[in-house]
Amino acid sequence: MLMQQYILTYMSCYTDTNSNHALNYEVEYIIGGRASDKDNLKIVIAEIMALRTAANMAYLSGSASKQAQALALATIIGGITLQPEVIEGVEKGILAAWAFCESVLDLRALLDGDKIPLIKSDTSWTSSLYGMTSMLTGQVKAKSSNEGIGYKSYLGLLLFTKSMKNISYRSMDVQEATVRMTSGHESFRMDNAICELSADVSYKYHGTFLCFVNLLDGADNEYTIKNKAKYSYYGR
Repeated sequence: MLMQQYILTYMSCYTDTNSNHALNYEVEYIIGGRASDKDNLKIVIAEIMALRTAANMAYLSGSASKQAQALALATIIGGITLQPEVIEGVEKGILAAWAFCESVLDLRALLDGDKIPLIKSDTSWTSSLYGMTSMLTGQVKAKSSNEGIGYKSYLGLLLFTKSMKNISYRSMDVQEATVRMTSGHESFRMDNAICELSADVSYKYHGTFLCFVNLLDGADNEYTIKNKAKYSYYGR
């Protein structure tokens, strides 16, 4: 949990790039593990697309009005066969295509920095059944919602599906690449690094027994202890 939060806070992504970092899409790299930003972004988009399509299909399955529209169109397309099984199959195909279309609009909104509801409602649904073609070929995006979640939140969901081993190693790759951008550290390797921690501790306490017998006038029986510790290890 803390590791994922650190990544989302300090590493760059499509909607939050940093020119001082080696990669533009660091979080996407940790998720995808490919060599290029473009390939990692494709992987992330495909995974978010799958999540959104499932969520949108769940909404359509519970919307009587949307199902009625799909059934009416399916009846026109498959009605010539006069077979209910064919009409039902066409209806399911129409609903799947509709969910896919809405998911494309969702992705456009997320990549543009907007937020969308995790589960849609009649008011937050954007696409129309008979306008899917124009919406897919145009620049239409899903309705934004302040109560929804954004692109970074979806990255967080995807991080939880990855193994901690891959997340850790890829995070170190990102840190190595960024350190190598600084002068004098072009050959930096984390597995060859020496790590060190230095801590100064100071604390006070009052005597338990001397407080009952004041041996010196004005003594407050307060003691101060200071300690300094340093720990280091070689990366390999």
